[in-house]
Amino acid sequence: MTDRLTKGKRVICEWERRDHYGRPLARCSAAGIDLSCAMLASGHAEARYSKLECE
Repeated sequence: MTDRLTKGKRVICEWERRDHYGRPLARCSAAGIDLSCAMLASGHAEARYSKLECE
């Protein structure tokens, strides 16, 4: 799934914050498409820990 979204495109990740374990959290996109939202919409991911703002 993500290979079709990213193949030949530049992937940009922007740091957002750290979670309560200290791990960095980032949002990644390719050609203006949010990869997390695309994976949720296609059923390749599941929202589990926090609400994700998708357009």
